[in-house]
Amino acid sequence: MNTLVLVPMDQSYVPVLDTIKEALSERSIEPILIDKVFSPSVVWSNAVTNAIQVADLIVADVSRKNVLYELGFAHALRKPTLLLVSTEEKGDMPFDLTAYQIIPYDPKDLSPLRRQIQRFLDYQQTKLL
Repeated sequence: MNTLVLVPMDQSYVPVLDTIKEALSERSIEPILIDKVFSPSVVWSNAVTNAIQVADLIVADVSRKNVLYELGFAHALRKPTLLLVSTEEKGDMPFDLTAYQIIPYDPKDLSPLRRQIQRFLDYQQTKLL
């Protein structure tokens, strides 16, 4: 299962990204990371849309609401998405996202997040069978 991970690309999100990668790895899933598929010869938006198109699942942290373009494109393609939001940065979520399952997480204790991601992955695996 190709899983695209969309999180803010700054140091404060490294533990969150590591937790997501760990959860995926424990289910033998290698994440697709935008910064790894992007190259100077490819336009950034093309790299993003190509990664979304090949992904079977999208895990997106919407805490800062900076992945809404990517999320909208994924939803247009009817890709399954798992939305995450930090309890520290939650604020008001855009109305459009309230119909989707959003998993809140505490950045100071990420172990529940790992388990919730794995439950979602297990559910998605059963849907694919």
